[in-house]
Amino acid sequence: MKEAARILAAQGVLEIRPRLGTYVKPITEQSLQEITEARLLIESFSVRRFADRASKRDWQDLNSLLDRAGDLVASNKHSAGTDLVGRWIELDSSFHRDLVAVGSNDVLLRFYESLGISMQLSRAVVYRASTGPNTSINRMRESHSEHAALVKDMKAGRAERAVERLENHVTRSLKAAVEGVRARGGVV
Repeated sequence: MKEAARILAAQGVLEIRPRLGTYVKPITEQSLQEITEARLLIESFSVRRFADRASKRDWQDLNSLLDRAGDLVASNKHSAGTDLVGRWIELDSSFHRDLVAVGSNDVLLRFYESLGISMQLSRAVVYRASTGPNTSINRMRESHSEHAALVKDMKAGRAERAVERLENHVTRSLKAAVEGVRARGGVV
């Protein structure tokens, strides 16, 4: 348990206070902004290099993720025992991780993966706390379209346009997350 708590503390999820206890850190606008900045540094670098480094198999894997995500949002079904948001978060995480895995290097990938739980929590705020016109399914559809446009630009060799799309995509997700945090009084 102590080792797990140390790992979660290193990932920014827990705060360990000697002789006081261990606490879950709240998700705030500031923490969302910080995780977004870290993501953008690594993902932008990776997108710039993806097309030059990707194998045929890498492109197939990315397209497969896009297809599965498209099928998920097209179905828009909340059948019994199905967690649509949870499945979307898994696909979204895999899409972004694949961009980094192919387009970066081992050191950056390890750093990116160390942000994993914080990024998952951020995604959960985006998709589970969406309110008003930015409902979860609408944001999923928007994200899927943004992913598809990003891949299209990468395939066409328009790396800087792809980076611009990525930055807009992640910024829109940050905005949705901040709205979710604000709707819950400033912390989640």
